[in-house]
Amino acid sequence: MMPNSPNQEPSSVECPKRFTCNNDNTDRYRTANGACNNLINPSLGMSFTPQGRFIPPMYSEGDAPRDHHHMPSARLVSNKLFDAKNTTIFSTIHTVQFMAHGQFIAHDVAATPGEGADLDCCEPANSLEKDCYVIPVPEDDPFFKSITCLNFVRSSAAGKSCSTGQREQMNDVTSFIDGSMVYGSTEEQMSKLRDTHGGLLNMSSNKMLPENPNGECRNIQPQHHCHLAGDFRVDEIPNLGMNHLLLVRQHNAIARKLEEINPHWSDEKVFQETRKIIIALVQHITYNEYLPLMVGKKAMNRHRLRIRRRGRNPFKDLYDQELDPRIRNSFATAALRIGHTLIVPSLAYLSSDYRTLHRENLDDNFFSTHMILKEDGSYTDKIARWLTHEQCMKADRFFQSEVRNKLFKMEGTSHDLAARNIQRGRDHGLPDYNSWRQFCGLIPVKFCDDIIADHDKESSDKIKELYRHASHIDLYAGAVSETPKPGSLLGPTFQCIFVRQFQALKNGDRHWYERPRGKAGFTRDQLNSIKSMKLSKLFCDNFNLPKIQPNAFLKSNKKIPCRNFPSLNLDLWKDMSQ
Repeated sequence: MMPNSPNQEPSSVECPKRFTCNNDNTDRYRTANGACNNLINPSLGMSFTPQGRFIPPMYSEGDAPRDHHHMPSARLVSNKLFDAKNTTIFSTIHTVQFMAHGQFIAHDVAATPGEGADLDCCEPANSLEKDCYVIPVPEDDPFFKSITCLNFVRSSAAGKSCSTGQREQMNDVTSFIDGSMVYGSTEEQMSKLRDTHGGLLNMSSNKMLPENPNGECRNIQPQHHCHLAGDFRVDEIPNLGMNHLLLVRQHNAIARKLEEINPHWSDEKVFQETRKIIIALVQHITYNEYLPLMVGKKAMNRHRLRIRRRGRNPFKDLYDQELDPRIRNSFATAALRIGHTLIVPSLAYLSSDYRTLHRENLDDNFFSTHMILKEDGSYTDKIARWLTHEQCMKADRFFQSEVRNKLFKMEGTSHDLAARNIQRGRDHGLPDYNSWRQFCGLIPVKFCDDIIADHDKESSDKIKELYRHASHIDLYAGAVSETPKPGSLLGPTFQCIFVRQFQALKNGDRHWYERPRGKAGFTRDQLNSIKSMKLSKLFCDNFNLPKIQPNAFLKSNKKIPCRNFPSLNLDLWKDMSQ
């Protein structure tokens, strides 16, 4: 969500260097920066390298944003197509944690840097800056009454000598689902997060995330602090901080047990084995619990994305070293942002019997840690119950006002997340909506049709009203307003991009947790134990919940005791060599 973060340094754009990599059978652990995952092209998926593309970009002139003279302002598109009109339609089945996990995984695989983080492009003196690409505000705007533009700074461009000669955007984190939001995407980041013994990650004395003295969170009480984590966006919104805390606590619990059963292991050995388990849990939860709800079970089966069940042979090896594992620009900049429509307008503490104790507006909690750190962190169980019990918003084209008008509200200013998504797609040269429908084997939409394909009449009419020609339609606007496929939360265009990206993340990852890699991988029993784990169990163990529903992403009043969930059998990691 965070645009041009105030504490984000501009990316250092360098061409990837040559690497010496271990072979597949001896390479037990991932590198921090993703290098050497692909042994043919060791820089693929590495942090601080260009994002990939499914189809070539479509800039206007040179590398200028895709912006025809008659294309509507991104803010106008937001007002007409994304305005929820003060209605709050919640999902009937999905919890806030479903939205939160999507954002957490998004930060694991993508971070696009913006140059000139403090540049105010709406200032007349800066209007000609090459990185400025402001969003015009309509004269009759219903919310922004006294301003004519919303600030927008273009994403950093990768060095053209490193790519195809066209403007490409950087990815400052590793492309892989590898827990980089917990461990960082460089060796330097990882070392700052580690304790000096027992394979542990640093935590505060009360088992909270450690302090970041250089952080820029706001509204901090004297006893509170900004958080230090593997990703700089940790304090952007409380649900992110809670998910970071969840996995850091889980890491340390596993590390303590591994050190207990293997006292001869070094700090490095305990840390790397624990990190490997945490990454496996993140991959398993994402593909086994989250992704089927997002793309649908039929698409999971059709594209071989399903996780193999536990049993005599839990392994599944679809690794293809010829497959490009990188995050694609269209996924990070458009498809993945479908999750923005799920964002709820408020946060709450829930009591042990799930009554609301206290509620706060979302727009009062951007970049604030006070709800997590309240009373020395003793309220985290109450936030955890809110995450896993209350519903997120319905997956549709509507954005709540808290993010469409009041995004990052501070010092009298705010922004529009929906408009930013449209503008960012143009900035990155994402081809128009119909080009993506053709890429996905779908029929292009035609304005001569009474209702354009895969849309309801209302969204079809609004798109026709906004755009003068079907070739002008922005990918995000056209795809997020599509009617979802049966069993999925995605329309056909975003479903197409999702499944292709998650295929690349799975089949292009040499360290994928299901791969049989001899001594470099998990044993059969270890893998079976990992596959028995549920996200609900992690919430039980790390936030002291006595009961929870089986799937933390699905709303249910039928909660079961936490003791009924299988635990990870860490005795299977006992080293018999000494």
